[in-house]
Amino acid sequence: MIDKALIRSRFGRAWSSYDSEALFQKEMARCLIALYHDTSGEAEDVLELGCGTGLLSEKLLSTLPTGSRFTFNDLSPEVLPYLGEKTGTGHRILIGDAETMEWGGLYTLIASNASIQWWRDPVAFFQKSAEHLERGRGQILLGTFLPDNFHELTAVTGKALSYPTVAGIREALSQGGFTDVRMEEMRETFSFPDITGLLRHIRKTGTGGLPADQKGIWTPARLVRMEEDLRHSGGLYPGAPLSLTYSALLLSAKR
Repeated sequence: MIDKALIRSRFGRAWSSYDSEALFQKEMARCLIALYHDTSGEAEDVLELGCGTGLLSEKLLSTLPTGSRFTFNDLSPEVLPYLGEKTGTGHRILIGDAETMEWGGLYTLIASNASIQWWRDPVAFFQKSAEHLERGRGQILLGTFLPDNFHELTAVTGKALSYPTVAGIREALSQGGFTDVRMEEMRETFSFPDITGLLRHIRKTGTGGLPADQKGIWTPARLVRMEEDLRHSGGLYPGAPLSLTYSALLLSAKR
């Protein structure tokens, strides 16, 4: 079960280090903008869910027409100073759980990057978005992780978030009445000298890397065993760098 309070706490402690560590998420944001295609020449009403420090937010602001109206949402109020550095002031802010809270009104663009994996039902994003898009002018722009994300850790712990599958996403898009769907998958593997470095990277991006029921697992003995298990599972020789693979799906669709 996803523990939203724990997620908020972890990210609240990690925002100061997020931009320097979240290199993959930053690349996701760059690629999402490349996928975006304008649905009208008029001012947009834009909602970004799980905006974090604004990696995607600042790109949306520089890409969309002057006069666009922005609403930024995040679970963590601690993010606001970091978001403000990239977006400035004067935008509508919604602090709270995007999965359960009211979004208010209709939008021409609903965007989210590296966020809906924290929903208890990630594919519910599509139906809820469909209900808040202007029909005939609406568009979603989404970056989310796939089931093989962090597969190295999953192989040795048996634990992972409930990531949506491409098939499940396609079905949800169809049920939500979305058309003109464009999808791209992206993957990147990072290397770390040891388990301490790998877990430090994960902690500095706020994710914790594992479901909430795994908190407190990292005793010194467990760290040693975890590193041994990762090397054995990956066929790595002693002293070889440890790998951690990010796997994501980027998509745009109209409604």
